[in-house]
Amino acid sequence: MSVQLGFAVGAFALAALGLADRWPTHWFFAGAAALAALCTALIALFTEGPRLALPLRFLTGMALAGCIRSG
Repeated sequence: MSVQLGFAVGAFALAALGLADRWPTHWFFAGAAALAALCTALIALFTEGPRLALPLRFLTGMALAGCIRSG
């Protein structure tokens, strides 16, 4: 659920701020994908419960909104 909420917040923030229109599409997509991968890796490496996993999943969803917007 937190990924979906993060995606919704990320999509709204991207639309409101117009960030995807300010940078070249390939750089924006690469940065968003790298951030999503980093958050997922941090979950695998450092979480043992939902206290840290849920916020990282939320950030993953926000980053994935950048991947979909740029694609």
